[in-house]
Amino acid sequence: MGRPKKHASRRATTERILTAAEAAFGSVPFDDVRLEDVARAAGIGRSSLLYHFGSKDKLYRQVVRNAFVQFRGLVGQAMASGLSQPDLVVEIGRQMGTFNRERSGVMGVIIRELMNPGGPARDVVEAEFVPLVEVVEAIARPGMERGVLSGMPPRELIMTLIAGQAVRVLAGDLGRKLWGDQDSTQLIVENILIN
Repeated sequence: MGRPKKHASRRATTERILTAAEAAFGSVPFDDVRLEDVARAAGIGRSSLLYHFGSKDKLYRQVVRNAFVQFRGLVGQAMASGLSQPDLVVEIGRQMGTFNRERSGVMGVIIRELMNPGGPARDVVEAEFVPLVEVVEAIARPGMERGVLSGMPPRELIMTLIAGQAVRVLAGDLGRKLWGDQDSTQLIVENILIN
């Protein structure tokens, strides 16, 4: 069996670094993350990490950017599925809920950036998140205009659901104590955004 091609090996290393960085940045504030720890978790040395990303700031910004690329991918897949408007809203809610649970580190990073006006990737969050929310709002608006919340701004409800679910996931055991064992976000989406 031959040795992996250089670009495949580089991609695998980059992915390991990003995975380790996502976990690190998602669990503690930016200033508390040490590149040595991220490199060790990725199975490389600090110098190799810096070779791939150049700085802690660049690594962090790439973690944030990747999160939104993946969010957009989920929404794009759902939109390309040909689902009706109500089913599309449900599918987007399901996909985002799964992402939030499986990638809680990313949600930690995004919540921190939303709460910190001087955050190191605030501009990335703004450039990426606002258009994504606009797309979801455009998809959800027709169902909301017909439903029980016809006077409520769709964007406010969407952000309340996203933020609530993110905080619930990030709170871990305390989140389960506060919200209960069952995550009803999907049920809320189905009953409020499309009815």
